[in-house]
Amino acid sequence: MAEVGSPGSQDSPHSDDYGNNQGGGDRNNSSVREQDRFLPIANISRIMKKALPANAKIAKDAKETIQECVSEFISFITSEASDKCQREKRKTINGDDLLWAMSTLGFEEYVEPLKVYLHKYREGGGDRNNSSVREQDRFLPIANISRIMKKALPANAKIAKDAKETIQECVSEFISFITSEASDKCQREKRKTINGDDLLWAMSTLGFEEYVEPLKVYLHKYREGEKGAVINKSSGEAASGKKEGSGMMSPGVQMAQPGIYNPYMPSQMVGPVTYQAPHY
Repeated sequence: MAEVGSPGSQDSPHSDDYGNNQGGGDRNNSSVREQDRFLPIANISRIMKKALPANAKIAKDAKETIQECVSEFISFITSEASDKCQREKRKTINGDDLLWAMSTLGFEEYVEPLKVYLHKYREGGGDRNNSSVREQDRFLPIANISRIMKKALPANAKIAKDAKETIQECVSEFISFITSEASDKCQREKRKTINGDDLLWAMSTLGFEEYVEPLKVYLHKYREGEKGAVINKSSGEAASGKKEGSGMMSPGVQMAQPGIYNPYMPSQMVGPVTYQAPHY
């Protein structure tokens, strides 16, 4: 069983493998299909927007940070629940196993409302049709959640429907919760656009300090990858043509042509990321 927040535990978001297959938004080289590893960015964006004022905007790095966070969270919790089932010689993970895993991994304060949800779900058969908000705007797709959960399980393991629904409820609420807190910060600072740093600040403020550090690393790598992609694109465009009427090559051609940036190679890290929550 993974210890709470243990930096080297295999399933912990603090492990070296955390986020190993992304950088600069380019996840195409992953050995695992993107839809099996990540939740759809469009659905995440819709849920975030529901927690924001009408004139607010969401930076791309904010969406990607949330996508990384919740996708890893699902794998983390599912893996811990799976360990419990294997010890008890059971193949099927249910909602109670996930609540136990959350409590074990330091999310005790979030377990109680999920217990209430799980009870209501079981009593009502999971009927959400009476919601005034469209399901796709309020919840992440259950099929994608199921695929991510399966990647964290042994081949013969099964997932009960109430387990999928519990995770769906949990991560959808988490996105709204974090986004709303980040939005309050932006409004106090008279800014309209929420970025990745705002979300990290919100997580730290709301008690997720130990999970902020790996996301700082992810955000840094993501931004470095984006920067490298822009430089490479500009250099490539410049090399393909001359300045009109001048006979001279575009200045971009004379720039040092960097190689393809791989943000997950430690040797390419510029240095430690500094992040400081503002004091009010």
